[in-house]
Amino acid sequence: MTQTTLHKISFQLKNDVEVLFQGDDRVLHVLNDYKDIFSLNKLPAISPADRFTITLIDQSNYDKDYNLTDYHFRLMRHKAIEIIYDFSNQNSDDYACMLMMFSMLLGTVAQYSGGGLMHAALGELNGKGFLMAAPGGTGKSTASSRLLAPFISHCDDTTLVVKDKEGKFWAHPFPTWSRFYWGGSGGNWNFDHVVPLNSIFYLSQSETDSLTTLNTAEKVACCVAAFEQASRMLARKVINKDKINSKKSESDKPKRNPKDWFAIGNDPDQEACREIRKQWFENTLIMSRQLQADKLNLSLTGNFWELIEKSL
Repeated sequence: MTQTTLHKISFQLKNDVEVLFQGDDRVLHVLNDYKDIFSLNKLPAISPADRFTITLIDQSNYDKDYNLTDYHFRLMRHKAIEIIYDFSNQNSDDYACMLMMFSMLLGTVAQYSGGGLMHAALGELNGKGFLMAAPGGTGKSTASSRLLAPFISHCDDTTLVVKDKEGKFWAHPFPTWSRFYWGGSGGNWNFDHVVPLNSIFYLSQSETDSLTTLNTAEKVACCVAAFEQASRMLARKVINKDKINSKKSESDKPKRNPKDWFAIGNDPDQEACREIRKQWFENTLIMSRQLQADKLNLSLTGNFWELIEKSL
């Protein structure tokens, strides 16, 4: 009997944890797309200290409902899961949403170590990483695009944060998935260019540029919101697909069954959802104590990066 060859791609987290995506020839195109979007390197020669394995199984016309919350907990408990899906979907928007949905499980593994996916842009100056966090439409992408050399902008929407065994936080660039919907330009991000995390700046639109010191409660509230905004798919039933791109008018947004977009069907157990949010809160408490965090009031014309430089 011929043994099926499994193709593999490896996400190497800075805390010596590996997330392995694998599957046979039927899902090779999915693995190749992930490899290209995340600019992944070859499989490591040395096994990491800890490994999580996600096996993708293609089954044509598979239309059962999904519960990403269930995947989250099974991956955390067993460190290995199988995902059955119809990966041959020819609709480009649905396919992009599928890529985004299963990439959220990287956030599961990061939460396991004390980090997670955060709704924040990632920048770097002289080897020091910083996040610019804010709700959608507040100015993360604009601020990222305005950073001048020697600043480096690694991503402008979501960042994967991990905590190593010494308690230090690191940041991996993460894709801006909205660029893959509705004829977007797509792109790729260097996931392996991980930087030590020094500071978090919570953005607020203003007439002038300034930094405001946050108290402990404000830091925690802002940080929890950043986790929630990036990772909410792990802890809720159906994502409103018509709100993915808020810049589109209601008449221009395609009308589809949400199941066709995200394959999330059954209501997550409310206790499970509370457990995920509790974990965000616990990780936030540690992060808020260890990282510098300020409110960055920024205008459209000021040199806000000078405030970041002084703060770092």
